[in-house]
Amino acid sequence: MDESHYVDQKYADGCKRLFAAIIGRAIYDCCLHPAQDRISKKHYSTAIARDAIEFLFLPNEAFDTYMAFLDIDTGNFRRNLLDSMSGKVTRPYFVSRDDSLNARNFRFNYRWTMSETEAAKSAASCVTLTTKPTENTAPIAAAGCRKKAAKK
Repeated sequence: MDESHYVDQKYADGCKRLFAAIIGRAIYDCCLHPAQDRISKKHYSTAIARDAIEFLFLPNEAFDTYMAFLDIDTGNFRRNLLDSMSGKVTRPYFVSRDDSLNARNFRFNYRWTMSETEAAKSAASCVTLTTKPTENTAPIAAAGCRKKAAKK
């Protein structure tokens, strides 16, 4: 074995450890305890947890590249992570803190982030609909968006 192959393999192993550490940290961040508003006492997901959920579950070229480099199927990984946090699978991906609390925090952060993402998509579609009027459809489209926003 020549030295260049050894260096390349050492570099690849280092990259794999780094990518695995990044994904592991993202999973840990998904399980951070939600913050609480001082006035309304309502809980909300922290920015770190939201970023981690978005990194792991929304279409993301960087995450897909990391998973491909680690030879892990992205869809199976996401499905297994959701299953383990919902209690469908007994083996969690980590054992650093109380697993039931981690799973509960994960579920809250996941639902919060996905609902915020859907609300943002809905708002963006409303802006698109109302900024490009065609004949008499602009008032109808704007009213439909207001109704969707009022339901949430």
